[in-house]
Amino acid sequence: MIYTYDSRLNISSYPVYHSVYETFYLVKEFIDPGFTASLAIGTLWGEVARDIAESIIIPLDCRDYANQLEDAINGLKDLYEEDMAKQDINFDAIYSALQNFTTAADNFHDDITTMALDNPLEIRRVNDQLMQVERAFIDPLGLPDRKFLRHVVYAPSSKNYYAGSAFPGIIDAMYNIKETDVEQWEVVKQQMAVAAFTIQSAATTMMDISL
Repeated sequence: MIYTYDSRLNISSYPVYHSVYETFYLVKEFIDPGFTASLAIGTLWGEVARDIAESIIIPLDCRDYANQLEDAINGLKDLYEEDMAKQDINFDAIYSALQNFTTAADNFHDDITTMALDNPLEIRRVNDQLMQVERAFIDPLGLPDRKFLRHVVYAPSSKNYYAGSAFPGIIDAMYNIKETDVEQWEVVKQQMAVAAFTIQSAATTMMDISL
């Protein structure tokens, strides 16, 4: 009998997942006796939280964010550029915003390496800007038909809640779209504009506002 995940079963999870047999007793006696794995995971996340809390500068590298954005946008382009071109939709504005974001991230982190870490106002400024970068990707109007999901770049797929989507507003709008679906193509145009706007907004949060 197998209680835990086994790739040989050719299923996505372990056999009792989301069944009436997935109980506290099962975990305690068979899956994680003594809760050693659970304790290790909890300890790890506690250390991550402590490290973030005690860091003078929030450990967020916006250059990594730029790389992730570029990969996501390139993926969208590979999937949809041909169909979008037939509707006179292109990625020019998004790539322009991405270039601005990348340049701003490079300059921002170059400035961090030379800043005075004994200046509390400078530290506060930089940390506030780092927090604003992530907040810039939040759309107060939410995703189409999913108003409680507001992150423009990352959200669960509307077709598979166990998977994530990069730029879910665009992907959802393009799902099973037909060339004659004029109203849906307008949604695509809107989501492309939202993506470009939020990336540019995030880039703006990293501009030099030195005291």
